[in-house]
Amino acid sequence: MNPIIFLGDSITAAFPFDALLKDFHIINKGISGDRTDLVLARLEPDVIQLQPSAVFILVGTNDLASFFSNDKLLINYEKILFRLTRLQPPVRIFVQSILPTRNLENRPLERIQLLNLELQKLALRYGVDYLDLYPHFLNSSGELAEEFSEDGLHLTDKGYKQWALYLLPVLKTLQTKNNETGID
Repeated sequence: MNPIIFLGDSITAAFPFDALLKDFHIINKGISGDRTDLVLARLEPDVIQLQPSAVFILVGTNDLASFFSNDKLLINYEKILFRLTRLQPPVRIFVQSILPTRNLENRPLERIQLLNLELQKLALRYGVDYLDLYPHFLNSSGELAEEFSEDGLHLTDKGYKQWALYLLPVLKTLQTKNNETGID
């Protein structure tokens, strides 16, 4: 069976897929500190060579902390999508929204919301799926809920369980479609 790859930064890297989504063939390609330019640079060895059936992307928060402009982040993201959408056989691609923070100074919520709107437009333009994780992690003040993060950025076990609950029906649909078409 071709793997499902999760590509991103430390938030992805710390996801306990083996515990929370053990029924799926997932390869975790999250790297702490990664930005869109670094993900782009490692597409060949970390994604393309593995011939995945699907790729889930969550990256961008470190671009903000590294003072990348919105344009630079979006141009890099578009390059990632351009390369992935040209793979043969076709790969199902999921753009996941940048998660909220507790309005950290170098990762402000207004900017994240604006970028998520642009990521959604990019996903639509490239004919890939957009998964809006953002609202599922908010507290009543519109910030990353305390139960989901201790530091206002990285997820707790409860945060990863929340993400897994959101992903489960998506992954089951992928698994069903692969079974129906006979894709391994």
